[in-house]
Amino acid sequence: MRGTPGKTTQHGQGVVEYGLILVLAVGVVLVVLQALGVSLQDVFCRVAGGLGGGVCTAGKYCTESFDSLENWANSTGWTIQEGKACNTKDGELRMYNTCSQKNKIPKDYVVTVDSAVLYKGNGYGVFFRQQSTNPTTGYVFQYDPGYKGFIFRKWVNGWELSPPFAVKAAPNFDWWNTNHKIKVEVKGSTFRAYVDDELVLTGTDTTYTEGGVGLRTWDSTRVCLDDLAISDIP
Repeated sequence: MRGTPGKTTQHGQGVVEYGLILVLAVGVVLVVLQALGVSLQDVFCRVAGGLGGGVCTAGKYCTESFDSLENWANSTGWTIQEGKACNTKDGELRMYNTCSQKNKIPKDYVVTVDSAVLYKGNGYGVFFRQQSTNPTTGYVFQYDPGYKGFIFRKWVNGWELSPPFAVKAAPNFDWWNTNHKIKVEVKGSTFRAYVDDELVLTGTDTTYTEGGVGLRTWDSTRVCLDDLAISDIP
């Protein structure tokens, strides 16, 4: 039976009203989750996994398997050995990932080095949120024997500032001739560093809000690294 011309049936009105209410409710939930700092991507992944959607992984912006050094600027003193990036000279060496410098990466991200082996010397560092490479400006996470542990340090116009803004002693940590996974999570003004998926250092600073990634060695260090990635925070 047709409804009266010019009028909407009660059934049609109800469907539209329920649809608008549902859209409004979903919008409110999303706003609340974002305000609480909950990752919407993480929520989606959990729902997809619960519905049998398989493994949901965070997006990757830059990856490096170190087949060559063509994606790295200022790489003098570094070479490829058995598919890994290894430094071959003493002194201050810094090289910068050109993908993270040229491409648009988010302000918040995770930089991961899946394989890092220190053969001798005083450690190595992972730059993040670099504002410039010449002179170096940004942040670095590193193991520093001067502090007998892990540090976050800020660089300004080619100078590393002292003291570091975050320090955690680890005098008995086994660095040499041992493979480690290094991960730095950059979110807002809070930075977290993980070694072998264990949280080892947390620091905060508000100076730099975005920027690229690089690697650093100094003194007589010899290190080889492999499989670097810059990804969304899961």
